[in-house]
Amino acid sequence: MNKAIKVAKFNFKYGCKQTFIITFIVVLLTIVNLIIEFLIGSQVQGSLSIGNLFTLINILAPIFIVLKYYKKLINIGAKKLDFFKGCIINYVVLAVIVAIINILFYYAIEPMIWGNSLEISYLPAFGWTKSGVFACFVYQTGFYILLSVFIHTLVLYQNMWIGWVADVILIAIISVFTPIAPLRQALIVFFRATTLNPSFILQFICDILLAGLLYASTLYHMSKK
Repeated sequence: MNKAIKVAKFNFKYGCKQTFIITFIVVLLTIVNLIIEFLIGSQVQGSLSIGNLFTLINILAPIFIVLKYYKKLINIGAKKLDFFKGCIINYVVLAVIVAIINILFYYAIEPMIWGNSLEISYLPAFGWTKSGVFACFVYQTGFYILLSVFIHTLVLYQNMWIGWVADVILIAIISVFTPIAPLRQALIVFFRATTLNPSFILQFICDILLAGLLYASTLYHMSKK
């Protein structure tokens, strides 16, 4: 476990640096744009919630960690199991942090500054705010972990045949499942379980189970190489 923690610390220090920089720039530019619109008297109605922008962290972190540091860490002697354990620590911590930031912006910061002018946020759109702040936190945490694990797996497989197969499957899901009613219904059931579930507990369980299954299968496959 100590080695996994070392990997996680390394990822936070180096692997997440570009992620934090890009996210900071995007957030800063958005805030500057909103301030300019406010000063010149333009309405900011319809602007994306600033808190939502921090989801970039959950998307970009696994990309940079896997692309830039997976092979480097393995080449200097890190075990694949330790790398995967370290990464899941990163993804869980980042999920919790982003969930808290998003909640602070949605419930406190943006209403105080902009009133009701900023309404575009996926938190109410997904129904994550209906059961209170704690439920909103749990909804986000599970979803962000699943999102990071999914991207981690997809990026890790891109240089292998299985990665190309995964890409084809994703394209097929989008293009084939949508027009065919039974398949579209299956896709709806999937999203209701993992993203639009009326129960935050059930959604969290579904997200974590799916993330765990995906992560374990990826680790098993990579350990055979």
